[in-house]
Amino acid sequence: MLEINSIYNMDCLEGLKQLPDECINLVIADPPYYKIKDDEWDNSWDSFDDYLDWIEKVMLECKRVLKENGSLYVFGDDERIAYIQVRLDKHFTFLNHLVWHKPNNMPIKYAHNHRKFCPMSERILFYSKQKSKTGLECVEEKYVKPKNPMSTYLKSEIERSNTSRIDIAKLFPSKTGGLTGCVSNWLNGDNEDKCYGGNSFRPFHRLRHNSSCFYSNRKKFYWLRNKKRIL
Repeated sequence: MLEINSIYNMDCLEGLKQLPDECINLVIADPPYYKIKDDEWDNSWDSFDDYLDWIEKVMLECKRVLKENGSLYVFGDDERIAYIQVRLDKHFTFLNHLVWHKPNNMPIKYAHNHRKFCPMSERILFYSKQKSKTGLECVEEKYVKPKNPMSTYLKSEIERSNTSRIDIAKLFPSKTGGLTGCVSNWLNGDNEDKCYGGNSFRPFHRLRHNSSCFYSNRKKFYWLRNKKRIL
C-alpha cells in the first residue's frame, strides 16, 4: 500500500495497482508524448498504436482509483492528443479540451525547415468518470430544492386539498398532457433563484410576475384558491 504525502519513482501501472478502488479525487497525468524526445522513456513502444494501447491501459487504472466525482487531466502533444481523446472518450465523460499557451522558443526546433507553424502550446484533456449528476447538483436536489419556499408551499397546499397532478395538468394544459414546464419547475424547486432574495415571501405576487402560464391563468388560479381545491 502506498503512503500519502510521498513521491514514488516507479512504473505508474505498478503503483496504481497498489491503490484501492475510488480513493483519489484528482489525477493529473503527464505521460510521455511519444517520440518527441530522444530519450528512451519516450521511445519505449514499437508503434504509435502500441503507445495508444498503453495510454488506454493506464487511464483505465486511473478510472478505477478515481472517485465517482473525481477529475482527470491528461497532458499531450498537439499532434498526438486527438488520437488519445478518441481512446479516452470511450471510458470517461469528456468535459474540456484545454490549450496551454507556452510562448517560448523551444518549439521552433520542431518546425522542420519552417514547413509548418511552430507549436506554441500543449494540450490538456479534462475528464470525469461521472455520468450522472455532479456533486453540486446532488446537494441541490437533496438539500436545497426541498427547502424552496415556493415548492414547499405548493406541495403542502396540494396535499391539503387532496388534489392530484392530473387535476393541475387539466388546468394548465400542455402538448404532452403532463405538467407544463413552469408548473413543474415550481413544484420541483427549480426556481429557487426567484424565491431566495432577502425580500418577504409573497408567492402570488411572484407567480404573477415570474411565470407566464400562471399569469395567463391567474383568474382560474385564484378562483381555485378560493374554492380550496388547489391553493
